[in-house]
Amino acid sequence: MKASDQHLNEAIRQLQQVPLVKAPYAGLHSTADKNNNVYIGANKEGLITLAIQLLHIAVETDERKIDQRHAIASRLDWINHHSDIPLDYIEVREPSTREVTVVGSSLKSKIGNIGIVLVLLGVIVLILLGFFFIGSIGWDFVTGGFFH
Repeated sequence: MKASDQHLNEAIRQLQQVPLVKAPYAGLHSTADKNNNVYIGANKEGLITLAIQLLHIAVETDERKIDQRHAIASRLDWINHHSDIPLDYIEVREPSTREVTVVGSSLKSKIGNIGIVLVLLGVIVLILLGFFFIGSIGWDFVTGGFFH
């Protein structure tokens, strides 16, 4: 067994120890808009149960013990009882490079965000210094009293 599978099995064991107060509920639903968006509606117990089952699928997929469609669909069939949209199967595959999206922000964007904040802070400080300067020397100096 791989080290990653050991970690997954440990996570499964810990999640199985969480007491479920209510019956698990999870279902796939579509939004009422024209975009045909799909969302998962679930209570906490349903999310825990779903997580356990997905982790089991992850372990079994590496071990090639399962037929992708049949075993996954039968394990997650309980979701279909609460769903507007039936879950047929989960396709276990590696994405193409076009499908991979980076979650989180890169160092470059973090530095860019910090730069923007620093520039805004600098502008605010300069505006406050300008008000202080105008207040300390008098408005006549700025409006031309000094230069005439």
